[in-house]
Amino acid sequence: MEQILKAGGDVAAAITKGPHNASAVHAPVRASLPLRIKGGWALGEIGLASYVAILAMYLLYFMTDVLHISAAYAGVLLLIPRIWNIVIDPIVGQISDRTSTRYGRRRPFLIGGAALWGIGFALIFSMPRLDGGWLFGLAFLAVFLITNTGLSIYQVPYCAMATEMTEDYAERISLISWKNVVARLSVLAGVALAPRVVQLMPVPADGYRLMGMVFGSVILISGVVAFWATSGARSTVSHRKEPATLREQLAATRANRPFIVLIFSYAIYFLGQLPFVGLLVYYVTVVLGQSAALVGVLFPIASLTSAIVTPLWARAAERFGKRRMCMLSWGGAGLAWTAPLLIPDSMHWLIYPAMVVVGIFQAGGDLLPNAMVPDVVDVDELVSGERREGAIYGLWVSQQQTVLALGGLVTGLALAIIGYDGHVEHAGPGIGMGIRIAMTLPSCALAFLAVACLTRYHLPEAELQAMRQKQVAVSGRENA
Repeated sequence: MEQILKAGGDVAAAITKGPHNASAVHAPVRASLPLRIKGGWALGEIGLASYVAILAMYLLYFMTDVLHISAAYAGVLLLIPRIWNIVIDPIVGQISDRTSTRYGRRRPFLIGGAALWGIGFALIFSMPRLDGGWLFGLAFLAVFLITNTGLSIYQVPYCAMATEMTEDYAERISLISWKNVVARLSVLAGVALAPRVVQLMPVPADGYRLMGMVFGSVILISGVVAFWATSGARSTVSHRKEPATLREQLAATRANRPFIVLIFSYAIYFLGQLPFVGLLVYYVTVVLGQSAALVGVLFPIASLTSAIVTPLWARAAERFGKRRMCMLSWGGAGLAWTAPLLIPDSMHWLIYPAMVVVGIFQAGGDLLPNAMVPDVVDVDELVSGERREGAIYGLWVSQQQTVLALGGLVTGLALAIIGYDGHVEHAGPGIGMGIRIAMTLPSCALAFLAVACLTRYHLPEAELQAMRQKQVAVSGRENA
């Protein structure tokens, strides 16, 4: 860990050696993005946000309480497809880096990925309770692998487009802010509407099947909108005549010290979110004794709050710096996540204002690290002379999939250790306290560990601009 933490040193020493292809470096573009491109690209986040929210909130619950799969077995089944994403995300990124079409490097992947992904999502919630655990496991794994393959094909190129469309420091914050606002509203809509769609059917399994078809269609539509809206958006091309191998790209990316610190820190923070999010539905049903539909009220409170305050975090980041505000938001989120443990049994209504506080800090916690990724992509180009957003975002998305895999497994195992058997009526006070501890203390500890790691990240805008100007000057001398 110490070696990774030391990776946050100044990259200026590497820059002074000059890029491998200095002519590849160009001055930053300072034009604002058109509203159609900025807003349309952000709408492509609708499918991603609703997918992540619904799976995090309801998939494990669907498996344990509707299909009556054991929590430990469900956790293992959720882990394996995530491992698949860890493998293919960097590969998809590399392929998109090499792609050259009249629609650009990334946009064609939006259509194909959204189609496969949306169909797979609908199939996940159409799974029957097959006789024999192994038969269900094989069928579920096949469907989830198809779904996650489509997710990778869509998500990696989609995220990489943020770096290509603008190089302006403030405009990148604005662009990611748009995406995050859409994400929060999509989470609000997804988490609020999903249980209500389920309740339209008298049989829960039929309700989840309908919900899968509805949001599978949403995934497809959001991909089509993002493809159409980004027509004419700025795109980049690879400057290397011979495409680098995947091993070469991964090795070069590991040499990008700010990126290593950022991805490691965000992975820890992201992992911290999952116990709180994944166990919230159990807190509602077991501890509060309420219907799971109440999650459709609590989680949207946080999401709506996040959508409102996201522009404020963006303004603060422009004034005080992305890293400083990111550390503040992560620390605040860690404290806010302890609310279910601290709220007295006689004052459960306090969970409502607590979710407002959670939403305030999670807004910055998700916005700012994602707004920092384009900056470390620039560092990679300034050092190497190559444009490989896909490879870097492939790793960025892959680490999120890794964390989601671990989160699903750990949450399932935590429920098994606590003794929860999938039946709320069998849950005693000890199980309720176990749920409160499992969803709060690990989340808080991981948030503050992430803050400690991020202290090693050093890439202020002034330094980044100085590196750009220096390499533009070098390029001019070599081309003279």
